[in-house]
Amino acid sequence: YPSRALASCLWALTKAGLDSKEVAEKAVLCARDRVMEMTPQDDTTITWTMARARFRADALKYLTPMLSRALREKRMNARDKAMLLWTIAEHSSDGLLEDPPLEDLSTLAEGITRDLQASLISDSFTNADIIVLLLSYSRLAQCGRSPEDAKTAILSLHRALYGRVNSLDLSSLCFAWFLIAVSEFSDPALQGPIALATAQKMSRPGITASPQDAANAILALQKSSGIDDIEKLIREPLRTACIKAIVDEPHARANHLLTLAMAGPEALRLGSEEVDRIVSALTDCAPGFSQQQQVRCLMSLAKLLKRHGKSKESELLAAITQVQDALLLTASNSRPKGSDLLAMCWSQLKLTQYLTRTGGSLSQDNR
Repeated sequence: YPSRALASCLWALTKAGLDSKEVAEKAVLCARDRVMEMTPQDDTTITWTMARARFRADALKYLTPMLSRALREKRMNARDKAMLLWTIAEHSSDGLLEDPPLEDLSTLAEGITRDLQASLISDSFTNADIIVLLLSYSRLAQCGRSPEDAKTAILSLHRALYGRVNSLDLSSLCFAWFLIAVSEFSDPALQGPIALATAQKMSRPGITASPQDAANAILALQKSSGIDDIEKLIREPLRTACIKAIVDEPHARANHLLTLAMAGPEALRLGSEEVDRIVSALTDCAPGFSQQQQVRCLMSLAKLLKRHGKSKESELLAAITQVQDALLLTASNSRPKGSDLLAMCWSQLKLTQYLTRTGGSLSQDNR
């Protein structure tokens, strides 16, 4: 394959959901032999597909010098920069990189970040590019690899979104609000208008947010402060979207269901009947959950027990026992991740605290 055909082929396979480590391995061999032919667009596309395939690619050591030169010579467009920073964040957060490629990619991230404020003026960043950049900085921060000038870059991105708020669709608004709300550099003066625009668009007649949009908005609502009037405006459409997602096709949207179940009841002040629906949906879906989803399910039920234990104790304890039994089976066959283990400990602690407070006791299985 010529380099452009290789990049286009990998892009198409990835977009079609056919990316795999086997494809990435073959791409490495092709890319290594064609490095000198590649444009910056080819380079960023190939490194992006490697990240999507979760592949620790030796080809990166051949591609990063070319990418560094393209960035230095200002031959990268806005989309290339957004894709490249996402790729760096993906590789870094998955622990797929070791030195020296990680050092090279960190240098690339520093280069993109250093010039981002000027790039937002001179380059044609789309709304999607800006959101991808914000997501990338969030993931880099989570794994302790934020570039040196990240704060300036992130605030510039927040201001850019604020200036485009009227052109964002509902999905982009929900995700942008979430990314701004969880940012350590969040500016309340910018967060309020984004939240208001989301609330106004979501509360229009005939609009029902998708499960993913509702999940993002609920998480953003939890992290926001000083927006009481906006919260009143958005709570009812979010409650409608939350219950609709739980009742309609919960199996097809397990991760969104779990986010709604974990954050929704408290953020939306759901009532007894709505909590019943959530518990019923969780217990119905639990047998088909992955181990990580079962852990999140257990956390959701533990949070519900703390808030609704007085009125729903028997139903919640029965659901918790069911999920614990399923977890015991999966945990014996596969080693839980450290974060999942901590989440299970947190859930057990909440259960123990509840039973101690109400005069109950742990079963032998729980012990």
